[in-house]
Formats: sequence, structure tokens, C-alpha cells
Amino acid sequence: MARQEWQAAQSRLSRLRGYLRQEYAGLPFTLLELSLRNGLTLEQVSKDGYGVDLMGDGSLIVVPTFGHTPGHQSLLVFLPYRAALLAGDAVYARAGYARPAAQPCALSPDVAWRSLMGVRWPGATPTP
Repeated sequence: MARQEWQAAQSRLSRLRGYLRQEYAGLPFTLLELSLRNGLTLEQVSKDGYGVDLMGDGSLIVVPTFGHTPGHQSLLVFLPYRAALLAGDAVYARAGYARPAAQPCALSPDVAWRSLMGVRWPGATPTP
């Protein structure tokens, strides 16, 4: 879990922002140090050590897609012949990826917009 997400989940207003302690209480996790860098290509992400490499082999990389929540993160999966991004709430709906649209419930709309623009790679199309 991104440190920013943990801190938001521990804040006084966490329940009002959708953090429900029973959903994560008792789960083992590690706090990740993630910071936002805009405009990276897939090659830069895989070669420049951006995000957190979960397996140590570059196949699963947690990348920050802040905005929907303070520490929202997505999972970049490098497969043998392509890459896939499990974007979670960084992309609110399939239509919002094809024709970018602001998230109606983002905590930080400007940061969420930059995250959405960052996950839109040229030529990529969303799959259902």
C-alpha cells in the first residue's frame, strides 16, 4: 500500500472518504514509497526503476496513479509480448479512457486528470 494511502486511511475523516477499517484490518501489507512523475513511457518505467517492482524481475510494477485517492496505485504487468495496466479507479469507466473525462468522485481532480493522461499510451485501447 502506498504510504499516502495508509495515511489517508488513518485520518480523522477517513470513513467519510470511503476508507472502511474492516476492509483492511489485520491484512499484512508493506508501505510503499511512491512519487508521481508525469509523462513516462513504458520503456522508462521498465528501465528507470519507476514505481515498485514487486517480483524483482520487472514483470509486476506498482505505479502511482494518485488523484482518485491520495495514494491510489495501479499495477503495470509486463507480459512476453505486451504490457497491461490494471488501472483500478485511475480510469473511472472505459469510455473515460477512450475519450478522457474527469472523474466525478476524485479527491484531487487535477491530480486524477494527470494520472489518467499518464496511463493513456498512444495506440492503446482498453479491454473490457
